[in-house]
Amino acid sequence: IFRDGEPEGRLAKLCGRTSAAAPVATGSAALLLAAKPDLTPRQIKNLLYTSSGKESFSPEKSGHGFGMINVDTAMQNLLAAETDPEKIVINKHSIQMLEKTETSIEYAVYPGNTSTTDVAFTSSDENVATVDSDGIVKAKAPGSATITASCGDISEQCEVTVEETPYVTIDKKPYCTENAFASEELTDSVKISRGGV
Repeated sequence: IFRDGEPEGRLAKLCGRTSAAAPVATGSAALLLAAKPDLTPRQIKNLLYTSSGKESFSPEKSGHGFGMINVDTAMQNLLAAETDPEKIVINKHSIQMLEKTETSIEYAVYPGNTSTTDVAFTSSDENVATVDSDGIVKAKAPGSATITASCGDISEQCEVTVEETPYVTIDKKPYCTENAFASEELTDSVKISRGGV
């Protein structure tokens, strides 16, 4: 965290990561809402994203964010005359998934004073992968699909590859209860996902 007049990095030693980011982002959102109380969460996100001066998600952070927030820029964009959207930036252009899993596509619409942040998502093959209005992608079956994010006449695409979830067979073995080994035996197939068994 930096403040005008302070040596760079002096305040950053006090806290960092999400512990520092959460109050800064919350305070920034509060200032924007004070100026325009009817802002939606998506509009607030877009104002903060586009305030950073960057037009891409940070690859070194696995596409989770844009970097520093510039609240002054965000406020200027909020109060400026609105203009037509010119560009969509998404955080993922290629995704590999296992069937029955899900992920999300985050986005920002430029410029910061855009007249709309409404983005429509579509899938080229909903038998392979579906996507909802918030950019949540769900893998349905092995194959490939293209997810398109559109805002008016502009769009961005993300290629999704869905792979079959591997299976493993558990041999018959006694299982353990809280007090002792039970006499029953297990025979089953367990689906392995990214989160475990």
